[in-house]
Amino acid sequence: MLKMIIADDEILVREGLKNILPWEAYNIEVVGVAKNGIETLTLCEELKPDILFTDIRMPHLTGIEVAQKLKMQNYKTRIIIVSGIEDFSYAQQAIELNTEGYILKPIKKNKLIEIVEKVVSSINDEKEHAVKFKQLKKQLYDNIPAIKDRFLCNIIFRKYSNEKIIYDKCKFLNIPFVGSKPFVACKMVIDEITGSFSKNSEENYELILMSILNICNELLASYDYGICFNINENEFIIIFNYDRIESISDICEELLTALNKYIEIKVSIGIGEKVDSILLLYNSYKSAETCLEYKFYSGINTVINSKDLTYKADTLEYVKLHIIEEKLLNGIKLGNLTTVNDVLCQIFNHIESSSFTPEEYTKSIFTELIFITTRSLYEIQENLSDIVEEPIKLCNDINKLNTYDDLKNYILGLFDKITAYFNNKLNQKNRYVVNEINDIIKHQYTKNITVKLISEQVGLTPNYISQIFKKETGITITKKITEIRIEAAKELLKDSNFKVFEVAEMVGFDNPYYFSTVFKKITGIHPSKFR
Repeated sequence: MLKMIIADDEILVREGLKNILPWEAYNIEVVGVAKNGIETLTLCEELKPDILFTDIRMPHLTGIEVAQKLKMQNYKTRIIIVSGIEDFSYAQQAIELNTEGYILKPIKKNKLIEIVEKVVSSINDEKEHAVKFKQLKKQLYDNIPAIKDRFLCNIIFRKYSNEKIIYDKCKFLNIPFVGSKPFVACKMVIDEITGSFSKNSEENYELILMSILNICNELLASYDYGICFNINENEFIIIFNYDRIESISDICEELLTALNKYIEIKVSIGIGEKVDSILLLYNSYKSAETCLEYKFYSGINTVINSKDLTYKADTLEYVKLHIIEEKLLNGIKLGNLTTVNDVLCQIFNHIESSSFTPEEYTKSIFTELIFITTRSLYEIQENLSDIVEEPIKLCNDINKLNTYDDLKNYILGLFDKITAYFNNKLNQKNRYVVNEINDIIKHQYTKNITVKLISEQVGLTPNYISQIFKKETGITITKKITEIRIEAAKELLKDSNFKVFEVAEMVGFDNPYYFSTVFKKITGIHPSKFR
């Protein structure tokens, strides 16, 4: 129940207030009464009531003075002031103190009930809000691990542009990143799972992720600073905020050994370039990702350091190559041979403009292109081996080539075949869509048919069907609809039983004048003249 204290220097008023209402009905218990200001303040400090009913004029301390002292001590007590008419000048002070009510003597029961109900409702609302806030706060702290992982991902992938915001969040999440130390991002991937965890199950997989994170973070905690977190499936990121950059390779080797020893899991780690700002971690991550592209050549369970790939600076920048690969894959899927040849020639030009490009590295570029193309085709449920050859055979063929010109001719011919396959498939698909559109127009031209309605029926966007229809037929869908309608109108006009406006309506024109205009534009004469 809510606790209440009644304070008044007149005993009759005190007793009257105690008995004027059935306080328990309002969930209120009168826990004390006071006859002067000092006694009132003492009781409030001792009992910490929810509500204080106090007269303004009392010996030693006035009700206003008591309210001021309680406010200074940050008490949450709700205060209701009671006074005579001559004390009304105190009302302004009461308002400034945010008191809950100001009641004049003699007290009217209905006015008292109104104020009491308001105070009780306010207290209950505040308590309910406090409970909800406590629950939300608990949920927040229960989810700190997930929040921390998401935050670290956001740093890596450049979701923040302000260092202060990042470091404020680091402080809240207890991540002791220090701006004065350099940063290095590493990417770690699972290569092989053996031992007790090798049995395939979702439970085992979750245990694997937890075990990897626990082992990595325990080992990293023994150094100046490093933190490991999971980003998806079998991929992890390690962020070092570390003075001794040269020892990061050794730490990563320790991680490989520990994971293999304790949970029989083999991983590979790519170590990114050093950056001096937390805002540049994405650059470090991308270079770490680049390192792992060379895992095919270095083997599994290895650490690959970006600083060891120095010869790449004299050949191709991987970030640019990555963009080129995306353009290549898009060109293949669209069946655009010109785009594919342009992209391949761009790669060859990079190679040819370099002062030195090792043969093995040159061949590895196109080996990588084949596997990237294979993976990309799998995503759209296509198999490279059904189009040309098995990817492994293609790679073996590349390794057997003896000259750069042979390699160039082989690659251009190979991707020419792949692109031609998609060009033919796309044309077949376009012809099918055009036939479907023609069929819809043929059967629905009498209705209020539009490009949008047709697009909904074929399950493609209006812009897309408009483009392919124009490409395949040489005319727009709207023009096709009009042609079909006019041809149908010609036949109907031969029957003299139908009036011109009826024919217009029968072939899908709402406005007979517009019908006549369109008819003349296409045939050269008005409908009535045609008849």
